[in-house]
Amino acid sequence: MERSGELEQALVLYEAGLSQDPLAEELYQGAIRCHLAAGRAADALRAYRRCREQLSIVLGVSPSATTSKLVAGISAR
Repeated sequence: MERSGELEQALVLYEAGLSQDPLAEELYQGAIRCHLAAGRAADALRAYRRCREQLSIVLGVSPSATTSKLVAGISAR
C-alpha cells in the first residue's frame, strides 16, 4: 500500500502492527516514511520519538541508523 501511494491505509496497517508489537522498528520506519510522504513532518517526528522511547525503555537500545536517517533532515525541510 505504501508503495502504491495509499499512505493512509498503510498507516492504519503500520499502527495495527505496532499495537501488536511496539518494538517492531521496521513498522515505525514505514509509519515515518508515510508521514513524510504525506507532508506531515510533525507526525513523523512523533512516530520516531515513540520508537525511540519504546526501544530505550524495553530494550535499552537506540533506534537504528536507518530509522534515525529518516528524520535527520526534518528540521531542515
